[in-house]
Amino acid sequence: MEADEELANLSADDLAEKKISGITLLERMLLELKYFRETDKHLDIQNVTLCSGSRSRDGFVPSAD
Repeated sequence: MEADEELANLSADDLAEKKISGITLLERMLLELKYFRETDKHLDIQNVTLCSGSRSRDGFVPSAD
């Protein structure tokens, strides 16, 4: 399963401009665990999820793949 097409190629700053808070790192980790248990496959084989809901004060945005 890959990222939503309409959000593909957007930076964390682009998402913030569009007022999309995005997924947190914890939410992404839990989603990965659930998806793997149900399908025996991983998320984001070809892409990366920006966890823009977990942006730190200095602007760092974690990602998961």
